[in-house]
Amino acid sequence: MNKKTITVNTLTVMLVLAAFFQLIPLPVYAADVKITSISSTSGKVEDPITLTGTINTTNGEYMILFGNLTVASGFASGNIVTCTFSVPPLPRGNYTIMLRDVNASIDSEPLTFQIETNYIVKVEKPQPPYQFQEGTTTINITVNVTGGIGETTYTANVTVRTPANETFWKLTYVNTTNIGMGNTSLRYPEDFGVNAHTNYTGIYTVYFNGTLASDMFFIGLTDRTEYHRGDTVRIKAVGYSSVNGENVTITVKLGAETIARFNHTVLGDIVEANWAVPNNASIGNYSLSIIPTPATKKVDDAQVFAVPGFEVRIVSQSLAYEAVSNVTIKVHDFEAGKTYNIVSGVGGVASIRLEKGAHKFTAYFKKVRVGEVSVNITGELMLNLTCQITNLKITVENEQNPEVKIPFVSLNLTATYTTELDGVRIENEIDVTQTDIEGSARFVLPILNATYRLTASRYGRTFFNGTIPELKPEAWNNVKISCPVKSLTVNVTDANNSPIPGALVEIQDVMGGLYD
Repeated sequence: MNKKTITVNTLTVMLVLAAFFQLIPLPVYAADVKITSISSTSGKVEDPITLTGTINTTNGEYMILFGNLTVASGFASGNIVTCTFSVPPLPRGNYTIMLRDVNASIDSEPLTFQIETNYIVKVEKPQPPYQFQEGTTTINITVNVTGGIGETTYTANVTVRTPANETFWKLTYVNTTNIGMGNTSLRYPEDFGVNAHTNYTGIYTVYFNGTLASDMFFIGLTDRTEYHRGDTVRIKAVGYSSVNGENVTITVKLGAETIARFNHTVLGDIVEANWAVPNNASIGNYSLSIIPTPATKKVDDAQVFAVPGFEVRIVSQSLAYEAVSNVTIKVHDFEAGKTYNIVSGVGGVASIRLEKGAHKFTAYFKKVRVGEVSVNITGELMLNLTCQITNLKITVENEQNPEVKIPFVSLNLTATYTTELDGVRIENEIDVTQTDIEGSARFVLPILNATYRLTASRYGRTFFNGTIPELKPEAWNNVKISCPVKSLTVNVTDANNSPIPGALVEIQDVMGGLYD
């Protein structure tokens, strides 16, 4: 084999290899594998941590290693990695965090992260709006340790402080697993000694070893914190044995106004009564109290509850289903005999909170009544309020040939209407525009309950001045008017004033849009 043959064969192999590697996509390497930032270098188990970095492989796969655990994975955006992960359940101490380029099998330089011990005390509370009442006998309290020393025992002094500043405590123990986590449960008041109680209305604070952790719960007189019209308020108070068989007075107020006051006889140690929220109750915060307070009670029995109403969103819209802003809506509550004013904003939306019962919504646009609807409120509501507001299109046509539309016609539209909001007055409103190249002009959101007079002019001369037909309750009202045609005679002469026969004459409308 001569040198020429060897050279040709070598070149052939190189070309084949080059083509082969072009067919097989290979990873693109463009950046170092490194962590560029981390939101924190210390934290507690389950704390969120945000990490950014770069990997060598463009759009390649990455992994986040926390010690020996993979806490996040995914694919880079280009060479950039951004991810959020939670601190894993591990014992307290220092751990390394690394970013791994999976395709290139390259790890970043490690960062040190310190897991701190977290002490948690949690009270299991009723689902709002329900709440604990006086005399509750079982309130579950959970004590947790995370990020602690593995397989050890923590002593927990759990203290409950009452609204009267009394304290009751229980010593318990938390045994951790090999990953430094552990928990135990207690029940208040039964696990906290014979004197522990829930006899006072107010906030009870629970502490774990003093200041390591805390939580709270509320003891009330009522079974809920919120009610609606017609609901039953269930009232319960304890600690009244000293006035057994006697009457106490229960009072409900809204601000300074007394809504209800009634007597109730104490049976044994307990005051237990029901009160129905009136069907005409106003929205607001109500106070409830029981008097007299027994000498044994260090805290007065008084509590606030709410009648919050329901959120009602009213969307004011035209007959074309277009949102209309600046619509004043008078909302009349038949049960309470009260009227509220709201105004639609962006998107035609106005919001108000209303209680159960019959309500009337009356819409005013430019102080003219344009719509009305009655609704029985039973819960949250989205209400479409259609207003007698339309759109008006005026088209100017050639008097002799309606197919020809007249552009650049000045239009002056005067609306006359009678207001009904804040007094009866006759108002005039003028809207000025001109027809477009197609001979039309649009007037947006005219009200139906009005009379309209239109003046149309071209070249400064008025050719129409009259009342347009009454608008119909439709999305669009189309009105056509005619522009009169005047005869024009053109004589073409030479310098001697002799007629020139067969002359071509082109006439151009100096305002534009028409020619012949």
